[in-house]
Amino acid sequence: MEPLRAEVERARGREFHFKELAETHSFLTLPGRREFFRELTHVLAHMEGLTTPSLIVLHLVNADDIRRRLGRNALDGVLIHVSSVIDTILEPTDVAGSLGGNDFGLIQLVSDLTLAQNKAKDLVQAIAAAPFQWQGKITPLETMAGVATLATTETPEAALIAADKDLISGPGFISGEDETP
Repeated sequence: MEPLRAEVERARGREFHFKELAETHSFLTLPGRREFFRELTHVLAHMEGLTTPSLIVLHLVNADDIRRRLGRNALDGVLIHVSSVIDTILEPTDVAGSLGGNDFGLIQLVSDLTLAQNKAKDLVQAIAAAPFQWQGKITPLETMAGVATLATTETPEAALIAADKDLISGPGFISGEDETP
């Protein structure tokens, strides 16, 4: 009976380990996409009584160029750099996460569309103000953001689609260009 108990404990340990791997990003301090979507699902299910929460999607425009010019390690470094800039701007009620690739998400619980758009602009400006240094070279970062309120969305996927649509077709809050919408 004792070997069976030991095997069950090992299986529980592996289950906990794999669950932790699924929730965290492999090298960023932010949660991975799966955990971020879990948080977004929770917010959507429990937003009654809250001000209208918002979702901000932040896209690092020149990440692929950095990857081509400086290599994979530089891309990882720039993603770490951007996540640390995001961390410095977070409010205690904000939830940030990696959406995969060159995209980040931010859930603002205490927000409305105007506050979320202002936060998106602040994020873009903060990242632009903190250029990436790699092997003695400074690379300016270009980002753009899209915003969606969660009042009109029912699923995390719909919220992401709405914010992404704003990123693509809206003013975009693109750094490095004329930032007036």
